[in-house]
Amino acid sequence: MPLAARAAWLRAWLAARIDGQRGYLFPWVAVAFGAGVGTYFALPWEPSGAEWACAALLAFGATVAAWRAGTAQVFALAIALFCAGLLAAGARTHLVAAPVLEFRYFGPVEGRIVKIDR
Repeated sequence: MPLAARAAWLRAWLAARIDGQRGYLFPWVAVAFGAGVGTYFALPWEPSGAEWACAALLAFGATVAAWRAGTAQVFALAIALFCAGLLAAGARTHLVAAPVLEFRYFGPVEGRIVKIDR
């Protein structure tokens, strides 16, 4: 069987399987979003501004591609949700970040009391 015929058969088989699962794919939304969050926290470095921009563009492009009908719609939505999870984890991490000492410091540390909580 030629390669083109195998590829066509595989596309048809995959389209039939995805169409059969159309009403049952919603729980995978949380999985795709959570995979993006987990990937952010598994990274050994903090992404740069260019990497954040690439993730945002990929999320936007996948969202636009998801408006097209067909088998690729499911995969485009999964990529968009993955990137959204990655971006949400990064945004939340930066929003709650507090100043920290980046090195060992021996000596007095001064500051002011902003709020006292019981």
